[in-house]
Amino acid sequence: MSDDDLKQLREQTQASDRLSPESAKTDDSQDSEGSGENQVLGDYGADENGSNSSTADGNDGQVAEAIMGALEEMEHGDKQKSLSVWDGEMSALLDALDEHPEERARLSEALQEKLGVHAEGLSDRSDIVKMLLRIGLAEADPELADTLEKVVKEHATRTL
Repeated sequence: MSDDDLKQLREQTQASDRLSPESAKTDDSQDSEGSGENQVLGDYGADENGSNSSTADGNDGQVAEAIMGALEEMEHGDKQKSLSVWDGEMSALLDALDEHPEERARLSEALQEKLGVHAEGLSDRSDIVKMLLRIGLAEADPELADTLEKVVKEHATRTL
């Protein structure tokens, strides 16, 4: 993921009050408009056994289409862009890193190196968590991580 990609993702992120009525609004419908227009959405699918490989039985692209639909809902304000995680140990680590900015900066540099990017100012709590999630996804399921990156890029080109 390039510096421009990270910058674009950061610009798309906006703060919201997760307790406000507007933020709590959800819509389970998926916007599949244009789902047949691109190659990316057909590059990833899971079969009925949960396999993360593309299949020839019509499931190709379901996960990619769901990602695109969620991105479009977020763009229109119908879905939140934030997520919450309940993890005391990680919360403690992030608190400790807040008290030791030199360690947070060192971790940020290591994460950026692992992701193959470098950008100034990517060391706040949110940036650390986002990079950890992306690295974990890439290690656990490289194909899904690649699909996410492709869908995000395609979504960005659609919204220009």
